[in-house]
Amino acid sequence: MRNYWGTVGLLQSLLWRMGVAIALLCAAMFWLFNHTVEQVGDRAQDEMLRRQVAELLTYLDIKPRNEVRLNLPADVKETYDREEEGYLYVLHDGKGKILQSSTPVAPILMAKGLGEVDAPLFLHTTLAGSDPDGLYMLERPIQTALGVRYLTVGQNRTIDDVLLTIASHEATSQMLTWAVPAFVLMLLVVGFTTNSALAPLRRLSAAVQALGTRNPGQKLAAVVVPHEVRPLVEALNGLLGDLERAMMTQRQLTSDAAHQLKTPLAVLQARIELAKKIPERDSLLGEVRRMTRLVNQMLHYAQLLNAEPHLEEVDLSALCRDVVARLAPLGRANGVSLAVDAPGKPVMCHIDPLLAAEAIQNLVDNAMGFSPKGKRVDIVVKSKGTVQVLDRGPGVPPEERALIFSRFWQGEGREGGSGLGLAIVAEIVRQHGGDIWVSARDGGGSEFGVSFQTV
Repeated sequence: MRNYWGTVGLLQSLLWRMGVAIALLCAAMFWLFNHTVEQVGDRAQDEMLRRQVAELLTYLDIKPRNEVRLNLPADVKETYDREEEGYLYVLHDGKGKILQSSTPVAPILMAKGLGEVDAPLFLHTTLAGSDPDGLYMLERPIQTALGVRYLTVGQNRTIDDVLLTIASHEATSQMLTWAVPAFVLMLLVVGFTTNSALAPLRRLSAAVQALGTRNPGQKLAAVVVPHEVRPLVEALNGLLGDLERAMMTQRQLTSDAAHQLKTPLAVLQARIELAKKIPERDSLLGEVRRMTRLVNQMLHYAQLLNAEPHLEEVDLSALCRDVVARLAPLGRANGVSLAVDAPGKPVMCHIDPLLAAEAIQNLVDNAMGFSPKGKRVDIVVKSKGTVQVLDRGPGVPPEERALIFSRFWQGEGREGGSGLGLAIVAEIVRQHGGDIWVSARDGGGSEFGVSFQTV
């Protein structure tokens, strides 16, 4: 169950729970309705039995030293004589002697209920050659000079009982007919209401995402949320503050370390250059220069993390042409040519021209470093604000594409670099709210791409 709830959203979970709750409530209402109808029918039947007893008692003839009798008028006697009317009575002494009955079969049908004094009773009965039926009974004691006598009355299922049963079935059928649409409607209402109630949480989620991508220094105090969620906002604000301080400390440490390393490396390089008889002097100079470049890039990367881009409306095509013009001599020296393919009209974007130029330059420089001599690196500018840098190098294996923009990561065959060039590109693109990707180029090589927001 824990794994199941981890795979569905909060809204689906609430709808499922509310659906079960509504279904159980509907079932309880159906049961309560039928139970209430049965109770009403029982009370109505009991009242009819009491009235039957009261009516027969008005015809009771009690004479001293004579047995008790019921002197019924002709019309009343005719009613009790007709079995289809469903009315019965038995007058007995309580010891098994039948003093009087509505029909000869009445004592047989009512035998099991005789002796149930003042207690309404329902018996299942079966007349000869007929279907099973039901018999409602009530017995009332009568004080006479000869002792206690008992009047037991009975009624078969009356027309009122039949009508009540039919009404109950019809009402239940109608309720079931409307239950499904009502259930769906309630779910829709609950879904709409729940979805509206979850809107503050979605706003909070969007605010947290914005903090994590573009506004790490901001807090969530301005987000309007219910008071039940406010402790969560306060806890997130505290966590964000701690995280921001930790990140600032880390960045400052990297910046300070890189800054402190610059001078010793410069001194070391100068002493190696002045020395004439140091073994492997050229190799040592190369390593020092590589370390110096790494330290400079670390310092630049740390400064970049703490900086905000200064956005301007810049023609992306012109920016790429300027970058290629600066790198063309280096490309010719390495035997690699550069070509720009850009739209005829300006592609205006909101970018920091210095940072965007650095990102594109790093991509082009990376492509030239892995392109064989005699090949060409293509820089393609699209009208939607994307720049593609295509080379004919060895390409990037699919399993390495997710890691290539990580700091200090170098794949097989990529030794000699600092491992920060593409990470710097990724950070610049992130600060501009764009995307960066790498894929295989048709015919061999790689395609690096970045996107910026157009005007």
